Amino acid sequence: MKSTLQEAGLHKPFGQRPAARPVWMQPISSYLFLLPATLVFMAFIAYPIAWVAVKSLFSGTSLQNTHYSGLDNYIEVITDPVFWTVMKNMFLWLRLPFRFRCLSAVSSPTLSSSTLTAGVRFFAPCTFCR
Repeated sequence: MKSTLQEAGLHKPFGQRPAARPVWMQPISSYLFLLPATLVFMAFIAYPIAWVAVKSLFSGTSLQNTHYSGLDNYIEVITDPVFWTVMKNMFLWLRLPFRFRCLSAVSSPTLSSSTLTAGVRFFAPCTFCR
């Protein structure tokens, strides 16, 4: 006597694998899950980067008064001494906070675990231990 599941073709005996989907349907579900993230990435990250890259090859201040200048804009910036001063200052400001973070990451556990009571009183609330 067959059950209703066997009659409907939904029941598979133990050890048999269910029928696989056709090859053309297998990757569609994964692409559908990736589609929203891809659209957001393209709209807010990739498109603005490409737009700025294309606009950097033109000279002018408005959409009507632009003309193609190629890499002349980049050559002008690289030969400008102010650009190199800005680059030097930028890397200086990147290095200093990094050194402070490393110093504070090493000193705070050292002071909180030392026998100095002032250090323990100051750092204990920061680390939630005492």
